[in-house]
Amino acid sequence: MNIHLVDCDSEDLLFLFDLLTNGGFNVEASSDASEALKRIAKMQPTMVFCEVDMPEIGGLEMLERTKSVSPQTEVVLMARWGGPLRPEDVQQKGGLDLLWKPFGRRDVLRVVERVMHGVR
Repeated sequence: MNIHLVDCDSEDLLFLFDLLTNGGFNVEASSDASEALKRIAKMQPTMVFCEVDMPEIGGLEMLERTKSVSPQTEVVLMARWGGPLRPEDVQQKGGLDLLWKPFGRRDVLRVVERVMHGVR
């Protein structure tokens, strides 16, 4: 499974990258949303994890743009606990889920397993 990570926080990006590559997944990472969209269009990943609070392109806009260049890609947004976004907001825009930071290994792997088993 191909997974693309988009996050401007290098610690979160490294945590996800290590977790998923050690799990045997093909992972690419971007800290810039515009660059990520180019890579996503080319890669057509199975799944994207994207930080909501990116400098150039916000998470919901990134979700919409990802779906326009790669409609089959499942998108999971990530946000700091207590923000205004709700999982329902993400799902209404076509995203799979919203992960609250800080999250743990189990949280990430649970959502990856959902995609692997075709569960929305």
